[in-house]
Amino acid sequence: MRRLIVTYRDILPERRGEYLVAWGVLRDHVVAAGGHAWVFHAESDGNRFIEFLEYRNPAIPELGEVREARSALDEKFPEYRRSTWVPVE
Repeated sequence: MRRLIVTYRDILPERRGEYLVAWGVLRDHVVAAGGHAWVFHAESDGNRFIEFLEYRNPAIPELGEVREARSALDEKFPEYRRSTWVPVE
């Protein structure tokens, strides 16, 4: 079954570059593990970001490099909301 982790973050403009580097590390590890990862920012508010991590293997979020990259991102840029979604069957 596919799963989707959706995370929302507010990023200060002066930290956007740092955030995108940290996000890129997470994305690369998720993709290397067989998942997908996207990030978008709100058209009306360039400081509001939404991240999507999609995967079939439920172990992907807990794999060492993925878990470490998520923890590092969360430590530097705390989320204000996160939830896991599953498809309607």
